[in-house]
Amino acid sequence: MYGWGSEVESNAIEFFIHSLRKKLGNDALKNVRGLGWLVRKLH
Repeated sequence: MYGWGSEVESNAIEFFIHSLRKKLGNDALKNVRGLGWLVRKLH
């Protein structure tokens, strides 16, 4: 969503993660430090 050298000034990513967690549950998404986000398989 953002380039490596650009400053992130909005909370778009945090809002998107919050919305997904609200729909899928808190355990559906996990932040893996240095790599990104892990989405667990839904049954």
